[in-house]
Amino acid sequence: MSMFGKSGLVVALVTASLSLSGCTGTGIYAKGYYSVRDHWGSPAVTVTESSAGPASSTTPSTHTVAQGETLYSIAFQFGYDYRQVASWNGIKSPFTIYPGQSITFKSDAEEPSDDDQPVTPEPAVPKGRVIAKGHSETPAARTNVNLSNAVTNDSVQWVWPTRGRVARTYLNTDPGRRGIDLSGQFGQPVMAAASGQVVYSGSGLRGYGKLIIVKHSDTYFSAYAHNKKIYVKENETIKIGQRIADMGKDEGGQTYLHFEIRRNGVPVNPLKYLPKQRP
Repeated sequence: MSMFGKSGLVVALVTASLSLSGCTGTGIYAKGYYSVRDHWGSPAVTVTESSAGPASSTTPSTHTVAQGETLYSIAFQFGYDYRQVASWNGIKSPFTIYPGQSITFKSDAEEPSDDDQPVTPEPAVPKGRVIAKGHSETPAARTNVNLSNAVTNDSVQWVWPTRGRVARTYLNTDPGRRGIDLSGQFGQPVMAAASGQVVYSGSGLRGYGKLIIVKHSDTYFSAYAHNKKIYVKENETIKIGQRIADMGKDEGGQTYLHFEIRRNGVPVNPLKYLPKQRP
C-alpha cells in the first residue's frame, strides 16, 4: 500500500472513531449542526464558528418540516432570526407551517429589518404551529420571585430562571456553549426569565431534551432545556417568574437547566442580561 493510501486509511479510521464517539455524548444543536460534549467538560467534537450567523458550509440550504416543529424552533435550531426565515419563504403571520413543507435558507443574509420583515404587533405572538400537541400539564401557580432584583434590557425585564450554581458559562466560539448551565436539584422549579409567549414546547430538537422557547419581543427569545416536566403550552402567555417547568437531566444523567437568550436569532451571553444578584 502506498504512503498516500495508508494516510487515507488513518484519516478514515479517525473519522469513524469520532463519529461513533458522538453517539454516546451529550450534544447541543447550534446553527444547524450537532456538537457532542463530555458532561461539564470540553466538547468531544468541536466546530468553531463565529456567532455572527450560520455558515453555508454547516447549514443546509433547505429543511423539511417535521411533525411538531414550528417556524420558531426551526429558526432556533439553525441559528437564524425567525423573521429572516419567514421572509425568505414568504410565510406571513401567523407563520403556520406544515409537515413536509420545504423551508429555504439563504447564505450571507443581512440582519432582518422592520421594513422588509413580517412583524407581529406586540404583545401578540404568531402561532407558527404545525399541529397542536397535548403533552403539557395544567400550568402551575406562579412562583414567588423578587422582582426588585430584575434587570431591564431593551424593554425586557429579566430574572434568573432557577436557583443554582453556574456550572457552565457561555462561550460564543464553542457550539456546545451557546448559553449557561445552572446546576440544581432534580425536579426543582424552572421559572420564566421574562414575560412573553411560548412559541415552542416539545422534545423535537436533539440534544435539548424537553425544551421550551419563549418569545419576549421581536428581538429577544429565551430557551429552557432538559426539563423533567413542562407546565406550559404553545401560544400560552406567561409572566416573569411563572413556573414553567421542573428541572430535569440530560442524556448522560446530569441534572441542570440549560438556559439561552437569543437576540435576533443569535445566541448572546445570558449573564449580561440577568441580575448580578442570583436567587
